[in-house]
Amino acid sequence: MEYDLFKTLLLNLMDNALKSGTDRINIQGSCEKEQYMISIRDYGRGIPKEDLQKITEAFYMVDKSRSREEHGAGLGLALAVKIAKLHHTELVYESVAGQGTCVSFMLAKEADDEEEET
Repeated sequence: MEYDLFKTLLLNLMDNALKSGTDRINIQGSCEKEQYMISIRDYGRGIPKEDLQKITEAFYMVDKSRSREEHGAGLGLALAVKIAKLHHTELVYESVAGQGTCVSFMLAKEADDEEEET
């Protein structure tokens, strides 16, 4: 695992959640068999269905008028997708306009190197 890149992935997803117009986000992790599931949920403005397929395109922004005030360039989710692929996972987006968005992904558990060496 590339820990610095993984940290960048989480920070980008949290930053987007905070920019959604909400005052709270939930970050949840759970263990499911041989994988970890991680999800980041916001309770903001949500993403319209017609825009959901485009949000990971570089420079794409659902509401371009907010980009300047929120210091965004439209690269965060495009970068997040690339980092997710490097970690053999994909980002899954669920969103309802006016209710918020949830981004989740699964990670395979890594073998404990110390246990293997002894």
